[in-house]
This record gives sequence, structure tokens and C-alpha cells, in this order.
Amino acid sequence: MFDVNVLLSTLPYMAKGMIGIFVVTALIVLSVVILNKVTSLGGSKNDQGNNNNN
Repeated sequence: MFDVNVLLSTLPYMAKGMIGIFVVTALIVLSVVILNKVTSLGGSKNDQGNNNNN
């Protein structure tokens, strides 16, 4: 019912998949950080959350 040899033979595939997920997640986080830095350079400091238009 539970074959240890099959589990051990599939471990490299699972490791490659987990590394791939980690790499893709890291690329998404890195691209979001870069886009936040690039888009915040053009705006002035007064535009960030200080809306006192009463």
C-alpha cells in the first residue's frame, strides 16, 4: 500500500517543483519592490496620504 521506494524516487521531482515555486515567488516579490521604487520616484512627498481637504 505504501511503497517507500516510490516515495524516494519522486523526491527529486518534488524538490525541483518546490524550488521552482520559491524562485517564481521571489521574482514576483522582487518585481513588486522594483515597481514600487520606480513609481514612487515621480510623485512628491505631499501626495502620500495627507488628504486634509475638509
